[in-house]
Amino acid sequence: MKDILGRLASALSLKGAPAPDALRRQGQDRSQEDSGTSLPRPHLWKGLLGWALVCLFIWEVAGRLLIIPLCAPQWQAVLPPSVLDQIMTLLPGMLETGW
Repeated sequence: MKDILGRLASALSLKGAPAPDALRRQGQDRSQEDSGTSLPRPHLWKGLLGWALVCLFIWEVAGRLLIIPLCAPQWQAVLPPSVLDQIMTLLPGMLETGW
């Protein structure tokens, strides 16, 4: 558990200021939303991917590390391997940059 919290803290501490072009793209997206025009497909997929990654992160931390060991320890043997490393690679990248 300490290892996971350490990786989370280090991933969030590496966060720097967003790139200027990312801020410009975010401003353009917001102006398109306000004007009622449709958003480009990559923007829509980014939102869907973000929600999926957040749900997977919640499952990996709350479900796999807290709920399963306390409520159903016999399920730990049949669960697939954890993907928290891959989630921790993608999720902070999406949160701190405008990709």
